[in-house]
Amino acid sequence: MKFSNLGLALAGVVVFLVVIEGFASGVLLVQQLFDATGSRASVAERTHTRYDAELGWVNLENRTVEDLYGPGADLHTNAQGFRGSRDTAPKPSPGVFRVVCSGDSFTLGYGVADDETWCHLLTLSGRDIETVNMGQGGYGIDQAWLWYERDGTDLGHQLHVFAFVYPDITRMTQLSFLRYGKPRVRYGASGLSVENVPVPQAGILSGWLRRHRDTFGALRLFRLLGPLVARPLPEPADDRFAPYSEDEAAAVALEIFADVGRSNAERNSVAVVVYLTSWLDLRDKPEETQRFRDYFASELSRRSLPFIDLTDDFRALPPEVLETLFIKPGETPFRSAKGHYTAEGNAFVARTLSSRLDAALATNPEP
Repeated sequence: MKFSNLGLALAGVVVFLVVIEGFASGVLLVQQLFDATGSRASVAERTHTRYDAELGWVNLENRTVEDLYGPGADLHTNAQGFRGSRDTAPKPSPGVFRVVCSGDSFTLGYGVADDETWCHLLTLSGRDIETVNMGQGGYGIDQAWLWYERDGTDLGHQLHVFAFVYPDITRMTQLSFLRYGKPRVRYGASGLSVENVPVPQAGILSGWLRRHRDTFGALRLFRLLGPLVARPLPEPADDRFAPYSEDEAAAVALEIFADVGRSNAERNSVAVVVYLTSWLDLRDKPEETQRFRDYFASELSRRSLPFIDLTDDFRALPPEVLETLFIKPGETPFRSAKGHYTAEGNAFVARTLSSRLDAALATNPEP
């Protein structure tokens, strides 16, 4: 009888621990899901973007997200979906020199307020300028180009700064980014073409499960039932399209930049391609990124397209200064902000780029 009572007691303790463990896991799950769908999304862009059949995702219009990246680091979009609170008129005011900035999250200003982005801070000697921020988180060179072609070419402007970082080349090879579908651009005998459009859109439930499958996968119940349950929605493979290497993507990017140059020339504007430096160039993959930077410098020069690479300007800085230019882990609510420019980093890019753009405009005056 005593052994029976002891067994019951042990069984009771086990049941109690299981219940407590399950309750604790449930609380943690709810907290993680709230962080992702409540006051803060797991991906910052989810707070200010929507599905777009041609681009994959694009900014919501007239959107305000207060303190998105931290206290005072608000994000606004205007009526056209560009970052900033002021709407963009079809043409700039008389005497105003308009600059359009295209690119990814480094151009958007991921991690800083509207007025702290390098695009907003640009200046040009002797000119009253207005900037239009067409940067978008997660975009490859292909998406940035498609967005400009669709919504930017008809905006009267005198300068188009097309900026990119090394990962934008990799993104061009993919049909999705962070489980969100995207278009892909190729170059062939007929010129530039777009595939995977309209961009596939996941259903509301499946899309939600995809975004949070890592959260569910942390539960021991899902681990117990195996990887098929822990990751119930793996990335879909699409056999309709041929493989796409980074070297091929770089060649396509070159054709995109050439098209941007022609498009701007037709509209009496100057296009400048800008390589924005990241830790990949300075520390993580310097040899690999150097190969692509040399390629673009050589090929764009051969095609008489202005190209500005800021890497040497970053490398000339003392290490203690360099560290202040990039966001560190935990400095914003979003893990993916790590490595983006701080307010100081954006200001450094704006100062350096402004002087280089002055020189580029002197060499390549408006058509």
